[in-house]
Amino acid sequence: GTGTTLGALRSRSGTMPLSTTVHMAATIAVRQVNARNVLGLLPGADPDHRDETVILGANYDALGRDPDGTIYNGAYVNASGVAAMLEIARLWQAQGFRPARSVLFAAWDDQEQGWLGSRYYVQHPVRPLDRTVAMLNLNMVGRGEEVTIVGREAVADQFEASARVYSATVDFIPAVDWGDSLPFHEGAVPTAMLVCFETSPESVYHRPEDDV
Repeated sequence: GTGTTLGALRSRSGTMPLSTTVHMAATIAVRQVNARNVLGLLPGADPDHRDETVILGANYDALGRDPDGTIYNGAYVNASGVAAMLEIARLWQAQGFRPARSVLFAAWDDQEQGWLGSRYYVQHPVRPLDRTVAMLNLNMVGRGEEVTIVGREAVADQFEASARVYSATVDFIPAVDWGDSLPFHEGAVPTAMLVCFETSPESVYHRPEDDV
């Protein structure tokens, strides 16, 4: 009754009123499973700074399957951040690059359930949080042209400086109130998250079409 197509509704990120009222009932089955963060440490080369840690993180979980078996592969929304993180690790290894500080490469689980993997790490860190000097998070970096930096601390300023080197235009969301960087922000670790929002009407955000 709105004159809006189903395709247009699917591309909306927010809600809109409809003229039809529907009463529905659903049965939800809950089961407990084990989640796993995957961590890899590159020790720092500088004896005076190797006990300091920079975390480079991204989440690897996606939305799973619909009851009919439809798979949400999450190539852009989920896997692209981990792909970028792994490529950084691969290049550093191939080039023999060793940063002064130790770098913890972290693939978080359960981001889609409310940043549970990264929150667990903050509660049970393998490297002291008071010696963790920065947490850089990569999220949704595989599509789109709009580069957004979430956060406005010194880490975000460094992201902005790096973007200028590559002539990339960036926007800012100053408040850190979502994503795997949030638990670290709450734990007083300087954070920034890099996101490339996809805003086209053909958006694949949280849809089965989000494939490579």
